[in-house]
Amino acid sequence: MLQQYNSENDNLIIYVGGELLPRKEAKVSVFDSLVQGGDGVWEGLRLYKEGLYCLDRHLNRLVESAHALAF
Repeated sequence: MLQQYNSENDNLIIYVGGELLPRKEAKVSVFDSLVQGGDGVWEGLRLYKEGLYCLDRHLNRLVESAHALAF
């Protein structure tokens, strides 16, 4: 299922390599092991003024994914 374009995502700030970057500047090297071998799990989080959205659910999915890959 294709996701529809959502302009709210244009202003996302993304944590990559120890830095918070605007979406357009966030990059991962093609030499990163995640890209080379697909040996990683990730989970996207949304931070609002009120706090992180559904943090427990995100962390549970992250742990379940890591277990599924025997990490």
